[in-house]
Amino acid sequence: MTRAYVEAEDLRERIVEAARERFFSLGVSQVTMEELAHDLGMSKKTVYKFFTSKDELVKAVLELVKEEVERNICRITENNEMDFVQKLKSTMTYLALHYSRWSPALVQDLRRNAPHVWKQIEEFRKQKMEGCGDEIRQGIEAGVFRSDVDPKLVMRLFSHSIQTMVHPEMLSQMPYSAGQVYETIVKIIYGGMFTDDARRKFFQSETPPKEPHT
Repeated sequence: MTRAYVEAEDLRERIVEAARERFFSLGVSQVTMEELAHDLGMSKKTVYKFFTSKDELVKAVLELVKEEVERNICRITENNEMDFVQKLKSTMTYLALHYSRWSPALVQDLRRNAPHVWKQIEEFRKQKMEGCGDEIRQGIEAGVFRSDVDPKLVMRLFSHSIQTMVHPEMLSQMPYSAGQVYETIVKIIYGGMFTDDARRKFFQSETPPKEPHT
């Protein structure tokens, strides 16, 4: 790997990271390639060398986000020092923190102006939901969840709640962040599925969680 290649990759990473910060706080339409280049102390030509359009940059940012989500969830599920309930709680906490970064402006922008990108996000979300369904089945077998719980029905309820409540129009009417709404949905739905022992363990600590390192 040549020095020039490494420097180019580092520069590309800087652009993507900077774009992510701006997109997630301001939305996509409020960020221009010119402003991004200026803030990074580089020419617009340099930015366009790596990304021929803002749409391409948006896709790169979302790919980065998806990779980080996958990596952090795997880090939790592969931690042999945690039992099933602890892993579930850590996973849900991480996802809640992740949702809290999605500003209403960003979600609205993607839904209106980049529906093809939003569709990819929805498909990724659906994949994560199916993974949670598998966890519920495992939890039933392990005696963590009640045996009368239907995993498919629960995940439909969970998915619909997220789609309805973590929505820009709904969030604009409430004094809560997307993360707070998500955590409440998790508490209500998962709390109702737990056996008594698992529920006590899951909710025994309500101290603010630390975000996993990325």
